Amino acid sequence: MNLTPTATCSVVFPYFSPVLHKLSIRNYAIIEELEISFCDRMNIITGETGAGKSILLGALSLILGDRADTKVLYDEEEKCIIEADFEITKKEFKTFFEAHELDYETHTIVRREINQSGKSRAFVNDTPVTLSVLKELGEKLVNLHSQHETLDLVKSGFQLRIVDVLAKTKPLLEDYRKKFYQYKKDSAVLQGLTEQWKVLRPKWITCSFSLRNWQKQSWKRASRTC
Repeated sequence: MNLTPTATCSVVFPYFSPVLHKLSIRNYAIIEELEISFCDRMNIITGETGAGKSILLGALSLILGDRADTKVLYDEEEKCIIEADFEITKKEFKTFFEAHELDYETHTIVRREINQSGKSRAFVNDTPVTLSVLKELGEKLVNLHSQHETLDLVKSGFQLRIVDVLAKTKPLLEDYRKKFYQYKKDSAVLQGLTEQWKVLRPKWITCSFSLRNWQKQSWKRASRTC
């Protein structure tokens, strides 16, 4: 089933410039298969109570990193697949993609799969990502406002962005963000090397001890020969 809305309820893109072009949903809640195409202007989805508007937002929330289980499956014998096509052009997205070693594309495909056992996998441009990375990207892509949701004005992240805009510190912020992401990558490498050293150190001690003993024995044999 294809649905082309005339304009988005509850979905806004306030301070970044990503555009959601298409949302594909398969085997989710009461939806067997659905594809929605959006225009690059305002879109509105309307319907009576119980028509399924909140279900669409629930599917979109999974793309943004929300947790899920087998309760979301329309058919418990099949896996659920939700895919969103975003157009992104902001420079800070490229920085984010580079920091997480993802392929940067202006048309970015975000996919979430939930299998029959409730386990999920997430992909960005066909590259597997962790749920935390997906959530971090989702916060940059979409800002959801719905009933009982806290508005951005009380979020510290939004407040800091306002301060950065007023202070005109965007170049400084971009430089800091690149260095911070590099620091995180280097820290992960250092942690890996530290763990390897913990494993190899006992072997190194044993080999060093054996080498010293062998050298002592060699010197003794050489002395006797002389």
